[in-house]
Amino acid sequence: MLRADAPTFMPNITIPILINNQPGLYTGPILNNLPHGEGIFRSDIGNVYAGNFDHGVRQGFGKLTTSKSTYIGEWYQDMRHGYGKYTSDAVYWEGVWEFDNFRYGSALYPSGRQAWGSWESGKLHG
Repeated sequence: MLRADAPTFMPNITIPILINNQPGLYTGPILNNLPHGEGIFRSDIGNVYAGNFDHGVRQGFGKLTTSKSTYIGEWYQDMRHGYGKYTSDAVYWEGVWEFDNFRYGSALYPSGRQAWGSWESGKLHG
């Protein structure tokens, strides 16, 4: 007999949802009405995240593509956290992210200039 408080898991479904304050459509597994597992979220403004979710938040490995940038790497609690690569028209960053901030690694700019080291608030530090 199924308990009334048992988790509800659906392996692959498409639902309208709000992720990181952005409305859109999620396709993938859900657990208790939240994205859980590997899925795809397409926001109403055109951003696409394909990767892992844990109880409704981006967690684990994933790729976020917006109209201006792409990030592919590790996520923690809806933030870039761990090793990742970020590409935009202004910069290419590769290295370690902490709580949505680029912290250690290398940068390549359109001018060809390169920089590596520690970063604070998007600027080379030290």
